[in-house]
Amino acid sequence: MDNKPKLIKTWVELKECISETHTLEIDVDGGNGWIFDKNDNDSIFYLSTHTFYGSMYKYSTEILQKYGFNVQLANWDER
Repeated sequence: MDNKPKLIKTWVELKECISETHTLEIDVDGGNGWIFDKNDNDSIFYLSTHTFYGSMYKYSTEILQKYGFNVQLANWDER
C-alpha cells in the first residue's frame, strides 16, 4: 500500500480529504476553511486564504498531516 501523501492543488480537492480523527469545513468560494476535531467538534485550526501561497503551503501541509490528513499542498506561487 502506497502511503505517499496526495498532492492537493485546489480547495475542492482539499474538501474531499479525510482523516480518522478530524474533519475539514472548506469554503471553496471564500478560499479558506477550518479543521475540526471529530470527538468534540471544536475548531482546531483556521486555513486562511494564504494556505496555498508562499511558505504557508508548507506550514499548512504540516498542520494537516498532524491532524491525520495524508496530503501535500501545492505551492500556488509556482503555477
